[in-house]
Amino acid sequence: MNKKIFFIILFLSMSFVISGCVSFKTNKDTSSVDGGVFKTVNKGGTWQQKVLIPTVSGRPNNFSGVSVASMVMDPNDNKAVYFGSVANGLFYTYDGGENWQIAKNLGQATIRAVAVDPGSKCIIYAAIGNELYKSIDCNRTWTQIYYDNELTTTVDAVAIDHYDSSIIYIGVSRGDLIKSYELADHKSV
Repeated sequence: MNKKIFFIILFLSMSFVISGCVSFKTNKDTSSVDGGVFKTVNKGGTWQQKVLIPTVSGRPNNFSGVSVASMVMDPNDNKAVYFGSVANGLFYTYDGGENWQIAKNLGQATIRAVAVDPGSKCIIYAAIGNELYKSIDCNRTWTQIYYDNELTTTVDAVAIDHYDSSIIYIGVSRGDLIKSYELADHKSV
């Protein structure tokens, strides 16, 4: 590398650090932070861990050590967030992450993808293995709406057409993109 180019890059890098555009300091001790979901309310300036699950006993559990497979926010409600975990099921919050719940009817599976209908916040889709599930009652009950015959195939992505929410796309691990279609009296994927 030319010495002149090296010193120009070094000078620009140092300028950014000195001017405050790039900062390497943290505002708090992170030695006790063990993962989970983090929230910022100031465009990434500071972050807070949000992993509490309320319990009947009053002592909250948390899912700080759980690995994420997918995460989505309701397009019409910024306080509704869905966290698809690896082997621990679906977690959700309706208060911006202050309290989380577990979607009991989906079990402790890996939730590879989650999508929320842009026209109805109570219609939610969750991908588990080679299946796609749908809830039409805000996560209370779930119905299987797609099943791939290849057991080794996984549904890895779900997208809802923003202009016509009856159209749903799923991406599967073998590389296929599958589009829903509407039948006479009901919708089918």
